[in-house]
Amino acid sequence: MEKKIDFLEDLALILTACNINLTDNTLVSEEMTNDKYKYVILDNKAVVLTEYIGDKNVKTISTPQTIDEYNVIAIGNNAFSDLYELENVLVSDGVTAVGKKAFYQCCSLKNIMLPKSLRFIGSKAFYNCESLEQIEIPQRAVSVGKETFCNCESLKTVSLPETIKVISERAFAFCTSLENITLPQSLNLLEKGAFQNCSSLKTIEMPKSLSKISDDCFTFCTSLEKVVSSDNISKIGAYAFFGCTALKDFAFHAKLKIIGAFSFSLCTSLERVNVPDTVTIIEEKAFAQCSSLKEVKLSKKLLAIENNAFNECALIDEIVIPGSVKIIGEQAFYKCEALSNVIILDGVETIEKKAFDECTSITDLQLSGTLISIGERAFSLAQKFGSYDAQPLAI
Repeated sequence: MEKKIDFLEDLALILTACNINLTDNTLVSEEMTNDKYKYVILDNKAVVLTEYIGDKNVKTISTPQTIDEYNVIAIGNNAFSDLYELENVLVSDGVTAVGKKAFYQCCSLKNIMLPKSLRFIGSKAFYNCESLEQIEIPQRAVSVGKETFCNCESLKTVSLPETIKVISERAFAFCTSLENITLPQSLNLLEKGAFQNCSSLKTIEMPKSLSKISDDCFTFCTSLEKVVSSDNISKIGAYAFFGCTALKDFAFHAKLKIIGAFSFSLCTSLERVNVPDTVTIIEEKAFAQCSSLKEVKLSKKLLAIENNAFNECALIDEIVIPGSVKIIGEQAFYKCEALSNVIILDGVETIEKKAFDECTSITDLQLSGTLISIGERAFSLAQKFGSYDAQPLAI
């Protein structure tokens, strides 16, 4: 009979690619059962497993290659979810898709063998499989879905094929045992929070195919020491490396344009920042509380340093603000306690309030002749460098 295929959801694309033209009008059998599975037959051509109904304490499962003489081509959404004792799974050859939440919260799952035929893994397919130690994604797969391996806290080894183009939002978030992963050169999208809180991750190399590092991508990767950034990266998103406390150095390449808000905040081991001349904006709190940061070189095409961009960077001792900058935002260098030499070149028009407040070591200050205004308490010596408007400041 014909019915709307709600249970398949994100399997539609893959099943269509497998010459099963899946639409709302596709002939789908009534759900049938055998001793272990509920399943449906599509257009009298192939089987989708919809639910495991065998022993709920089972430790090992090998999915069938055929049922009723039809090939099994997909594991449907939630089909094996919440099998808390399941430890080992062999997915049969011929399966092209593993659906959303297919093995969701299989907390004891240690090993799963995926077939070479697999093309698609749905979102949260292995979410909270906290005992899973390794995964090899087959060569025909093109993406890793949203939160697919999120909270797999024992996952140490991941093998990604060169066919992968997308690692989706929070795909490997909270994989706290993951130390290294090789991103494929085919990858063109690394979505928000992809490796968030991977606290054992030590190194990462961005493929040349990647043009941006998305928001929250490596937030709180507290063991991350080395990032090899692609020279094609044009944007580093908000919170991208927030709280990466082991990161000492980061190579900013020549195509970079935007350093996002909070992107390197609390990178307490970061020592040097050399912003290339392609960068036009450093967003708010981009480098806030980088307590080991000593050397900062800014882009000569920088237009704005936003609020709190370098606040509480206690070891910076010198800063040269290029004339391309029109506005130095509020508290941009607040509490940079070692800052002694400040050079603000002609072209800068506005220093907003508290921009250099509590920078108690300033002894050498050179101000732009193009300044229009200096906000309240822009400098810590308020009685000397107080509110200023219209005329060059007499030092």
